Amino acid sequence: QAITVGAILSQVGNANLRWETSVSQNLAFDLGFFDNALYMSVDLYKITTEDLIAQDFSLISTTAIDAAAPYVNVGSVKNTGIDVTIGYSTKTSSGISFSVDANISRYQNEVTDLVSEFQTGNSGFRGGAITRTEVGQPISVFYGRIVEGIFQNETEVNNSPDQGFASAADGVGRFRYKDVNDDGVINDDDRTIIGNPHPDFTYGLNISVGYKGFDFVAFLTGSQGNDIYNYEKIFTDFPTFFNGNRSVRVLDSWSESNPGGSLPALSQTITNSETQPNSYFVEDGSYLRMRNLQIGYSLPKSLISKWKM
Repeated sequence: QAITVGAILSQVGNANLRWETSVSQNLAFDLGFFDNALYMSVDLYKITTEDLIAQDFSLISTTAIDAAAPYVNVGSVKNTGIDVTIGYSTKTSSGISFSVDANISRYQNEVTDLVSEFQTGNSGFRGGAITRTEVGQPISVFYGRIVEGIFQNETEVNNSPDQGFASAADGVGRFRYKDVNDDGVINDDDRTIIGNPHPDFTYGLNISVGYKGFDFVAFLTGSQGNDIYNYEKIFTDFPTFFNGNRSVRVLDSWSESNPGGSLPALSQTITNSETQPNSYFVEDGSYLRMRNLQIGYSLPKSLISKWKM
């Protein structure tokens, strides 16, 4: 078969694209006590960004599989927050030096203007877009159905909002979704915010101790309250590829002998929109991490001089 020469559109351009602009307002305090042995810094800020740049996936037809969505100025966003740093350093008469610095930061992100009612994230994932951006909410919150549990028997299926099962027996062992709009039917209208990737606060800690030639330094960082969307569960927890490797989590799948299972009943195919964006994939992303740990020893000056170092 002969090769046909041609061209495809891989990226849609936008001649009207403008630079993002940001206005930052800050109010800061720096305080020192006891000859600055104890010090504190507080920074209050508000950052307003206009003409936010992002890809607008609503402008690309689902048939344009080879064309990436254009970058457009989608709206405005406001960040307000506070950064606080507290530190203390001292040296005792016995020669022990000690210092500690702790910082904590908190911000609130809010979309204040948007070119459309809402914007979704990249829909190229299996299961569809997992994020949504709309006015009054943070950027890219996780959006989908709320999993309330797993149907234990046919009576529960019959007494719950219609989820489209051919029979009550088909619903046993499947996810039970929340009827958000209370219309008696589970569909896309029951999607809602299921998680927030923005943390409640982030923090850090520096500790330094020295005695004679020895020194100890530790640096820790952490984040609290941010959610993550564990997209990999689509492949490890469900029969997306039936013969593929699975997580050990599937050992806790629902069955009559394991009614408290955390996963739906094992099956050969995906049913009941189980891999569509839902709260099962949302996990707590909080962490505390040791970024650096150092223990050292400095040779005495007399020894260094003797060795001509």
